[in-house]
Amino acid sequence: MKLKKMTPILDAIKIQETEIFYCEYLGFKKISEELDKNNNPYWMHLVNDEMEIMLYQAYEPLKIEAKKKSGFYDFILYFEVEDIESLHKNLGELGCKVSDFGTTEYGMQEFYLKDPNGNQLTFGQAIIAEQNHNPELN
Repeated sequence: MKLKKMTPILDAIKIQETEIFYCEYLGFKKISEELDKNNNPYWMHLVNDEMEIMLYQAYEPLKIEAKKKSGFYDFILYFEVEDIESLHKNLGELGCKVSDFGTTEYGMQEFYLKDPNGNQLTFGQAIIAEQNHNPELN
């Protein structure tokens, strides 16, 4: 069996606010959506180069809002980036609450933030590319 790709589907408290966040702050573009009987979007497909995510209007947004307020998150989306310092600065200037930088033992400089639904997004850049290469995993 060969797995070809993975596309996360994120529940959204308010799908249009979530679309704005991913498109305006992170450079995604909406390529398709489905509308409900009231002509409101309930599903979206967003892309940014080779990355894809789908958004789904949550059936129970109050449950997601409660998790968001508690600080609980189900998973982390990890983005490897080329210019982490510029991204950190730009997101901060746009009003995102970004963490300080951290350096990992596996050779990455990272920071994180939360999306409008409380999902953690972590951004990382290799400090030295060779430190990230582990031949035993290939």
